[in-house]
Amino acid sequence: MRDPVISIRDFSLSYDGKHKVLEGINADILPSERLLVLGPSGCGKSSLMLCFNGIIPNLIDGRLGGNLLLRGKDICSMQVNELTREVGIVFQDPESQFSMLKVLDEVAFGLENLAKPRDEILAGSTDALKNVGLIGHADELLSRLSGGMKQRVAIASILAMDQNILVFDEPTSNLDPEGTRQVAGIIRGMPRSKTLIVIEHKLDQFIDIFDKILLLSGKGSMIAYGPTREILKKYLKQFKDMGIWIPQIPRFFLRLKEDNIGTDSLPLNLDQARESIKRSKEARIIEALDSQVQKRIKDGSRPKNAPAVKVKDLSFSFNAGEPVLEDITFTVGKGDFVGLVGPNGSGKTTLAKLMIGLYGLKPPSEIDFFLPDGKIIRERDKISKKCGYVFQNPEHQFIEENVFDELAYGLKIAKYGQDAIKSKTWDMLGLLGLKGLSASSPFNLSQGQKRKLSVASILIMDHDLLILDEPTFGLDFAATTMLMELLSDYNRKGKTIIIITHDMNIIFKYTSRVLVLYKGRLAFDRPTSQLIDHTQLISKASLEVPPLIKLFKEVGEHAVF
Repeated sequence: MRDPVISIRDFSLSYDGKHKVLEGINADILPSERLLVLGPSGCGKSSLMLCFNGIIPNLIDGRLGGNLLLRGKDICSMQVNELTREVGIVFQDPESQFSMLKVLDEVAFGLENLAKPRDEILAGSTDALKNVGLIGHADELLSRLSGGMKQRVAIASILAMDQNILVFDEPTSNLDPEGTRQVAGIIRGMPRSKTLIVIEHKLDQFIDIFDKILLLSGKGSMIAYGPTREILKKYLKQFKDMGIWIPQIPRFFLRLKEDNIGTDSLPLNLDQARESIKRSKEARIIEALDSQVQKRIKDGSRPKNAPAVKVKDLSFSFNAGEPVLEDITFTVGKGDFVGLVGPNGSGKTTLAKLMIGLYGLKPPSEIDFFLPDGKIIRERDKISKKCGYVFQNPEHQFIEENVFDELAYGLKIAKYGQDAIKSKTWDMLGLLGLKGLSASSPFNLSQGQKRKLSVASILIMDHDLLILDEPTFGLDFAATTMLMELLSDYNRKGKTIIIITHDMNIIFKYTSRVLVLYKGRLAFDRPTSQLIDHTQLISKASLEVPPLIKLFKEVGEHAVF
């Protein structure tokens, strides 16, 4: 039997010596294994990763209990430079680990710190950039790259160092579907000689590569450690209860087993699902698949309502540069729930900011907002009373020192009475699970909590129209579902909602109509259900059809048993 590269025995971690972030972790990670670490937000997954290469406790204070061994040596007794030769980490936010300005310099930085010969540094850096498909961008500034390209640079920087253990902390969380596909493909293609440890919640692209799962509870204790299929089969209910994303394909087949609809295995990807259905020749699988797909596609048929906002002949560029948007025309009706999608750089956020008046328009571009009596308004101060906007980066809208005051700020400006402010603020804090953080600084919250607060600060104002830019980014399954159901409830009450998101599951399930931007132009404006049939647009606009819908399109519509 092979000796483990990392051995974890009754491991615990505390930052203050009192409250344990991690407790009772036991696992042996073998050479070349691919381990997926799962758990709800805030359960200590990232903290565990930072212990693997000595960032905790060497650079970040922490009290470690039990044993954490790297090739039989206590990690706490090893020097940071010794650990970094063995363990490389790619962080959730790649910019947090960048040290240089240009791509090639960043990839070469680690090798330079190891005092490698110049020729070896250049060769290793060049090979790493080739492996992630960025050799043509070697001289570009990192600040000019897309999120997906930045993440690939971060991966290249650890590939260049040729470490044996590679750790990825939510490497696709910030990425659009195309960036996710690219990064997932790179991880999938890693040499089998490397040991991979991955934290991730967007798993539909590559759940099938993992040999084992380490499952943590919300309090940082170990629930289970074992082969991927065994953990998925045994702990499906716990996954749901803890708000962990479950990949669509295995979740569907596990539900089939619960309903005594038999298949001979647990497929983890689309290819395996096709083969399983073909072998089973059971019509009930297609019926169940059809039922699940119908639940995931919102009915786009609805009466045409009076307009809430009209965008006409909109073109825009920054500082007389290349056009960001060209000839955009569309109308959103009162009570509509509209999705705005497209690849990074297609102009989605710019369009949203133009709609709320953050950028000025030049004729013939027009954006008109409509009051209930049909009167048109275009002034920014009047628009702000009618339309709420949630920024892509929550910190861009925080202005107060604590969560309670941040949430109450808009109500104060609107001159609500003190009793109403207090009542509405506490109600909203309770609704989004933020009551216990009311005295905390908004800037000290987790990414998911910041996202909740930014959305709550707009919802509390009860605007007629809401524009939300990536409102579910960084949220787990439970928080995402809660927030989207809350928005759906607002929509049922007559509120108009425009949501920008890369999550096509949200688009298909919650929006009745979708606008697709591609290279600054409006390429699609129809009911969401019709988007499925536009395969060429889906491909070129870097969109992603959810796996179950894709599976039904491939095997369900023409199934004959």
